[in-house]
Amino acid sequence: MKKLFFAFMAVATIAMIGCKKDEPTTPSSNPSEDPTPTPTPSEDVPEGYVQILIQVPDGEECHGIYMKGTLNGTDWSGENTYIGLEEAGVEADKAIKFERIADKSDFFKANFKLGTAGLEGKICQKYPNDGSWQGQATKVSLIEDKTTMENAAAWKEGIGTDWPQLKIPAGTKPCVIALKIGGWQNSECVKANEAGKATWTLKLKTALPEGAKVGIAGVHIEGRGDWENENPILMTKVDDLTYKVINNVGANCVYKYTLCFADEPGFADKHGHLIAGDKSDLSMPVSLAPVDEVDGWVDYDKHYTGEAFDPAKTKYSLIGTAVADWDTDVEFVYGADDGDYHVAEASNVAMKVGEFKVRTNKDWAQPNFGWGAVTITGDEANFGDAGNGNISCLADQTYSKVVFKFKWNGAQAIDRTLIFTK
Repeated sequence: MKKLFFAFMAVATIAMIGCKKDEPTTPSSNPSEDPTPTPTPSEDVPEGYVQILIQVPDGEECHGIYMKGTLNGTDWSGENTYIGLEEAGVEADKAIKFERIADKSDFFKANFKLGTAGLEGKICQKYPNDGSWQGQATKVSLIEDKTTMENAAAWKEGIGTDWPQLKIPAGTKPCVIALKIGGWQNSECVKANEAGKATWTLKLKTALPEGAKVGIAGVHIEGRGDWENENPILMTKVDDLTYKVINNVGANCVYKYTLCFADEPGFADKHGHLIAGDKSDLSMPVSLAPVDEVDGWVDYDKHYTGEAFDPAKTKYSLIGTAVADWDTDVEFVYGADDGDYHVAEASNVAMKVGEFKVRTNKDWAQPNFGWGAVTITGDEANFGDAGNGNISCLADQTYSKVVFKFKWNGAQAIDRTLIFTK
């Protein structure tokens, strides 16, 4: 399950030719915001290297922060693709680790030697259970006043993603690239638990429909293999909004809650998993007694019914290079319903060769729909699979009307169709 995250990664490119001349920096009066002046390339970055300076939420480095990627243009979709001193594709204990630049600072830095293809990578926390992608940095932004690369504005072009990727070309002169990390993709950073008896308590915001149950799947949960989503440990219902279960776990346990729509385990694809805040996989705390709250469920198809549809709370839009860029939404406006379907429309949409998706409330943390998640009609020959979860537009074309038609399952759009009219 965790490996699926890589399939939905979006790419943001840093295009750099060189770096600025050394410029003085003025420390802030707030040490937590600017604990030390930014190191200048001549002082701290050797020839052939670049320095990545990162500001981390609450100064938390968890089990270490590393770069996963490649130096020579090879595939880096696997788990152990950390970047080492001279190569990529190494184990974490041989990789370059971001080091805190001063005591109690929330800034970390690491120098990276550019390979034959420069450097491509993502900043990741190392989680103790494996080398997977669950800890990649999310909502990353450029800290301009600490960055000494030329053409800093290039970092902002095409960002529009929660999990941006660095792409630094070979031959880039020594410089500092300063980035602020908004969070981490999944697991909350907690100290690795020891083996023992765990007690989970789950609090819901709304009661589940009749017949629905909640279970737990994950890694190092006694009685189950890794990520047996179709056969979770079922929780006991305490009341309409509270579920609890006690089960032994091994060290370094990671888990998620699954929503079940059958009387017994083995419910195949009729399930969903918990979104807890902006996390979907959670690390077991040392206390072995997590208390989590539901913010939503995903992948539960038509089986879950929740709140009635409210067009004031849920708005949809097109976004991507095929309509503008990954920062600009083309919004749909609701019209009259068509039976059980809600209908929203955008007029005079100029599509161009590129990629796009439909997203909810201009927020990547909410459901978004790409190829395979929405049916395309009207001019289907002009659209295809981008291969990364996005929809490709194959030729420039202005549509007089684009309609997004869907049913509502209590939490998100289902039976989704995009209708393109020239």
